[in-house]
Amino acid sequence: MPSSESLKGKLTTTRAIRIPKSLDRILQEEAEKRNISINGLISSVLTKFAEWDRHAEQFGLATLPTQVLQKLTQLADDNLMAKTGTELGPDLLRSEVIFWYKQASLDKILEWFTLFSKYSGLHKVQITKTDGDYIIVIRHEMGSKWSVHLKNYFESAFKSTLGITPETDVSEFQVTLRLRNVSKMIPVQR
Repeated sequence: MPSSESLKGKLTTTRAIRIPKSLDRILQEEAEKRNISINGLISSVLTKFAEWDRHAEQFGLATLPTQVLQKLTQLADDNLMAKTGTELGPDLLRSEVIFWYKQASLDKILEWFTLFSKYSGLHKVQITKTDGDYIIVIRHEMGSKWSVHLKNYFESAFKSTLGITPETDVSEFQVTLRLRNVSKMIPVQR
């Protein structure tokens, strides 16, 4: 039954669904653990599906323990990590953003950063806009070799997708990208 009531400023719709009792018990337990209502839990699960899972399944993203990626990263040398970032960046970021949003503008890339941070579990991203510059801080727990990979990945991705070469600052657990004077740029769509 449709509803025009507002929940936190969003129009809502009421749906009645049937679920197995075993699933209902799981939902009740999880909602109690998170100290939220079952409705809030179901809404967050459906939001994650709409924003991430449905695209991730179609794009072929794999879920694996972070420890596997950490171990593979430790086994590679810095040159290999830099090379994989440089080779993957030009096509992978653009294709992911286009798959999600049908275009690869700066705004859509920044939206993708936010979603990837929210759902992947690999990074935490903070994006700040100041005087026409964007500062993107990518925090992770994968170590310095992963930072080398990310630096090269995003430098090559931004260069090929938007014609921007970001200034980068790299530490063991963080990569900072500064995009200068991009608010005056016309978004590139490919």
